[in-house]
Amino acid sequence: MRAGLAADPYAVFRDNLHPAALHARRHWLGEGGRTFARLVRDQARRRAALLDRAGTPLADRIAGLWALWLLDALDHPAAGRALDWLMDRAIPFAQRQSPRRASDEDLFHHLDADEPLVAASLAETPFQPTERVLLKTCAALFFAGAMGRSKDADLRRAASVLAQRLNAGKWSCGVLCDVLLAASTVSNPEAKTVAGLAAARLAAQQRPDGAWPRPLPLGVAAWALGRLGSRVAHRSLQRAVPALIVRQQRDGAFGLARRETQTWFAVAALKAAGALP
Repeated sequence: MRAGLAADPYAVFRDNLHPAALHARRHWLGEGGRTFARLVRDQARRRAALLDRAGTPLADRIAGLWALWLLDALDHPAAGRALDWLMDRAIPFAQRQSPRRASDEDLFHHLDADEPLVAASLAETPFQPTERVLLKTCAALFFAGAMGRSKDADLRRAASVLAQRLNAGKWSCGVLCDVLLAASTVSNPEAKTVAGLAAARLAAQQRPDGAWPRPLPLGVAAWALGRLGSRVAHRSLQRAVPALIVRQQRDGAFGLARRETQTWFAVAALKAAGALP
């Protein structure tokens, strides 16, 4: 085993039905066949049903979309409806339909005060419980790109506004990670600019031991950097590898809570760094 890991990091995924575990079993452990495909479809159906429930909070919708991403099921109709719901709140519907060019600030209109944001739901995703406005926009960009909808003109404008805001002030590590994730799936020049800026800012805030200031999870930040592939991101990812390794538990997993999720991000980051096959 590479990277000096003390135990098998894949052990927590075996015979596990968590979406992160099913993703690992399919893509990293090579499981397949009709029975396994049925397990994945059943999990995707359950997650999709939750997305369609009226009154589902923002964080739960993002968590549901993330679960479908892990299950390779973003083609489910419920995922498209959830993304439309998210975009209507990240980019106002009236603006998309109106010939009037709204101001860039309209791309970041705020949630209603009574719309809850449950941090516990976001803990199962790579997104951080930062400012709601930015969270909505970053999640919309990420999933729109993953679903092949990144050419939407308003999404390109949203990426441009993110770049402007990155240049305008200092952002927390959590916000930078969300912005980096948002830009990682969107294939346009605006998103590439945002990704480069966010990676440089995130690398600059990395501690000498390779981790980042809390509460940003190390595995999430390292995985996000690994998705970019730039020199800055690669160097920062390599610096994070030793910090990831020392956080492994005796049974091979990472973290004491939400072990499937934390282990998935750690393993994905180590694989991106070339430390795991």
